[in-house]
Formats: sequence, structure tokens, C-alpha cells
Amino acid sequence: MKRFSLIAFATALLLASCNERSGEYTLDILATNDVHGAWFDRGYVDGKLKPSLMAVNTYVDSIRNASGSNKVLLLDSGDCLQGDNAAYYFNYVDTADVHLFPRIAKYMGYDAITVGNHDIETGPRVYDRVTKELASRGIPFLAGNALKSDGTPYFPEYKLFKRGGLKVLVLGYTNPNIQAWLDKSLWPEMDFVSLIPFVQERVDAIKAQTSPDVVVVSVHSGTGKGDGSILEAQGLDLFKSLKGVDVLLC
Repeated sequence: MKRFSLIAFATALLLASCNERSGEYTLDILATNDVHGAWFDRGYVDGKLKPSLMAVNTYVDSIRNASGSNKVLLLDSGDCLQGDNAAYYFNYVDTADVHLFPRIAKYMGYDAITVGNHDIETGPRVYDRVTKELASRGIPFLAGNALKSDGTPYFPEYKLFKRGGLKVLVLGYTNPNIQAWLDKSLWPEMDFVSLIPFVQERVDAIKAQTSPDVVVVSVHSGTGKGDGSILEAQGLDLFKSLKGVDVLLC
């Protein structure tokens, strides 16, 4: 999406009954979105402080110290790879070393990251490389609605986690309007499916396979009006219609 936000927040879920579990559980879900390469806390020229993942890391550490790492999930909802000199350098100049972003994501302890439209805009050489380097660090780059010609996902769709005594299912989906924004050469081996009704169908299918206690859906989408009229902004449409989902990140 064409906006900048760098947000971290915690959501405590108190679950009276989840599937076969009963009792009270606490899970902190921390999320960032539209980071756009804001990895470092100072400008390169003026040295002024700015919002960055360095500040987010301090906050995340404080939550982990307070709650315990086993009760925290750290997620990102997309647009990580474009928007800063450092991102450009590792995207296109230094292509021999490990990309910096997977190293930062591992250092911060990200659990899963959703693909954004600006991540696709970097081109397949970049996002394929980052997908592999994240995966080698145990972090999936999620986009379940980016489908190959045989109907299978180009990127991973979900991952299961054990946190706070709960089985947590995290699913990720990217913006379907990529096909209108970006030239086909940037996504030559995939097509993008509208989030509605696709996400609900996939939630139902994967829940049936995995029997999670908590379901988190992360989408790279605008919020929209909630009237189904804007393909690039289906957040409120999902919020109004999704069933069987505990947390929606948008």
C-alpha cells in the first residue's frame, strides 16, 4: 500500500474456551506494517531520529521480558523491502551477501511476515531471495492468495505456533490489486486472488486440518469502506464477514 506506518501493539486474548481447551490464557500479539525499509533510527544525512525497527525492537523486548517470550507473537503485515537506501542497497547492489532484512527479522524474533505490494515491486530476484533467506531462519514470507498456474501458493500461506499453552494459526495474504499496479514482469509466475471470499474458504479448510486454538489473519490491504467496492482495500470487508478468526491484522 502507498502509505507509511510503523506500528507495534499488543493484544491480550482472554479465552474462556477455545476448541477443546478451557481456562484463561494470555497471548500478546505484536505487529508492524508498512515499514518500508525504516530499519535504522537516524537519517543518513541529518542524523535526526525517526521511527524505525530499532525502536520497535526495544518495545518488543520489554513485552517479552514482562510476559515471557513463550506468550508473544511478532508479526509483520507487509511492505518491508522498499523505501530506504539500505533496502535498495541490499535489493540491487549487494546481492552476494545475505540480505539485511532477514537478518534483522531473525534478530528481532519475527515469527511470520506477510508479503506487501511493494515487496513484489522489487522483482522476483529480490523477493525469491528474501523468501529463501527468511525461511532458512524459520520465518515464513506469507501470501496465500498469490497462486501459481497450478493453483498452489507461490509463497507459504500459514504457520502454526505454540504460544502460552495455545496452538496459534497465523495466515497471511497480500494485496490482490497488485495485478493492476505492477507490470506482469514483476510477478511472472503468479496471479492474485481477491481476499473475499478466498480468505474465508482457506481459513475454514486450514482450521479443519490443524485444529488451532487461536486464528490470526494478516493481510496487506487498506481498510476501505466495508462495502465491497475497493479491491485494494478489503480490510473492513473482511472484518465484517470473517468467521472463525480471532485477530485480523490489516
